[in-house]
Amino acid sequence: MRSTITRSFGLAGLCLVVACGPSQTAEPADETAAEAGAAAELFVHEAGFDAFGYYMADENRIFGDWRLHHMFVGDSMMFDAFEVAGEPADEAPVWLEFWPVDGETAVNELGQEYAVDARRVRADSYVVERGRFELRAEDDVIGSVLVSGMLHPDAFEDPASGPGFTGGMEVAGDLHRNVSLHYFAGD
Repeated sequence: MRSTITRSFGLAGLCLVVACGPSQTAEPADETAAEAGAAAELFVHEAGFDAFGYYMADENRIFGDWRLHHMFVGDSMMFDAFEVAGEPADEAPVWLEFWPVDGETAVNELGQEYAVDARRVRADSYVVERGRFELRAEDDVIGSVLVSGMLHPDAFEDPASGPGFTGGMEVAGDLHRNVSLHYFAGD
């Protein structure tokens, strides 16, 4: 009997919440505000979470004619400037750099090798949070890109402790699971 009464009150409370909730067919009063809200959801960065650095791929992370060289995540100031200014997606502080598998390389003034025809693919949307990382992008040459996984803050302090990123990647339909990228803070 007691459980029947509890269920009845619970069901009545649920009906009241649904009945008093906002209309499911209501149109946004201001489409510009709705669009701004949707755009904000495309770019999510956890405040105070600084994952700045380069996440380096091994030589075998190949997608068709392209090899992933690294993933870059900007610092908190870069995210703040991007998100506050409402910069276009081609300025997003998260990107992947691909080198052509059979492409020409050169050496810069610091003695570092680089690909002459490298492609930097910036995020069209991202989520950078403790416990969750996601990047989505579309490139005219490389195709669609999805990266989903986790960043590992322990690697920021001690890169020898393990990879800085683990997860999966799909580039132009080529799916790679169990991807590990090693953290490098930069020069």
